[in-house]
Amino acid sequence: AVMLTHHFSIYTTLIAVLLCGAIAGICTAIIYTKLNVDALLAGILVMTALYSVNLLILGRSNLPLLNTKNIFDSISFNSLAICLIIVAIITAQVVYLLKTDFGIAMRATGNNSSMAKALGVNDKKIKIIGRIEKNDKRN
Repeated sequence: AVMLTHHFSIYTTLIAVLLCGAIAGICTAIIYTKLNVDALLAGILVMTALYSVNLLILGRSNLPLLNTKNIFDSISFNSLAICLIIVAIITAQVVYLLKTDFGIAMRATGNNSSMAKALGVNDKKIKIIGRIEKNDKRN
């Protein structure tokens, strides 16, 4: 919101938002795997920290965006086609990744973390990279 109100490019803002979201996900995964905090609590901790950072950056609790440009103002047929091509390329890369040894280890960790660990997969690294939740039931 601050970048949009300071007239940054929409696409620059979008890249910054994606990077910040990825960093937040990595922080959640590290708290979950390295500090052995429950996944739900790790998410709550990171979201609380992000809300505090958001208040610090904005300077107030609400910032109106009524008269700012948004990504939907600049969409034309050409940019829609380019976005669809990019989505198709990323989808093909993800499908290819999941067929590699690393992708198989990631899928195995997601299905059964204990079995993947028994097969020699570094499950903590895989969980951080893929942000895979533990499926075990705690009593």
